[in-house]
Amino acid sequence: MRKQTKIDLSNNHRLHAIVAVDKVKTNGMLASDGTAYASYLISTYRLSVEEYNARYRLQGGGCAICKRVSIGKRLVVDHCHKTGRVRGLLCMRCNTAIGMLGDDIEVLARAIGYLSDD
Repeated sequence: MRKQTKIDLSNNHRLHAIVAVDKVKTNGMLASDGTAYASYLISTYRLSVEEYNARYRLQGGGCAICKRVSIGKRLVVDHCHKTGRVRGLLCMRCNTAIGMLGDDIEVLARAIGYLSDD
């Protein structure tokens, strides 16, 4: 039976979601309370373990950009460096890619144009 839980994902903004809590394959990559990673989430992103895990489930355990499900590696928290707002969870590859492009939408658009010309 499916249990639905309302989770408040507020972190510098309001986002409410109904999360279906059932047999979601997590590959053991959910965050746990009382761990060093839980402390890191709170101190760095003001993101609780519950908020991280809710985002993970909402994204189906996959990266918000490439949609690949992370196996054996935790998804990283992507955030706006100007506002601190958490945007989502990304695989290391996508997080590095947008970081190397300076989180700049215009540069990303030029990169898309460049790849599209081929």
